[in-house]
Amino acid sequence: MMNFYDLPRCVDFRKSLPGSNNFKKGQRIYGHFLDAAGECIELEVLEDTKVLPFAAIPPEIRNEWGLPARGKTSLLEMFSAMKGYYSDLTLKNDAAINFLRFARDSQGKIIRHEFPKELRERTEFILRGKQGG
Repeated sequence: MMNFYDLPRCVDFRKSLPGSNNFKKGQRIYGHFLDAAGECIELEVLEDTKVLPFAAIPPEIRNEWGLPARGKTSLLEMFSAMKGYYSDLTLKNDAAINFLRFARDSQGKIIRHEFPKELRERTEFILRGKQGG
């Protein structure tokens, strides 16, 4: 199975909020990963953020978001996972859809930063990915 960090592209969904999670192609952002012991990893935005109602997210994007071991991701699976982060979420809410990859230095190593402890408890950036183009 492919290592999560070796994926060429990852898809991230967020509830679209004014002034938040709207990125431009080529922008560098920082992702705090809960499973990485507070690591802050630099990410490269591959496409401008797309905004669609959750109900309109096409299967190919849901499947790319789903973990590689799971394969296809149904609308219900995706929506249930997102409800864990946004209890008031409905299928009519807009999703901010971001296409990202892990930024690397000139030696090909993922760029990692120390994430301040006081922010770890308040900030989450969950990224799910699937091997894709």
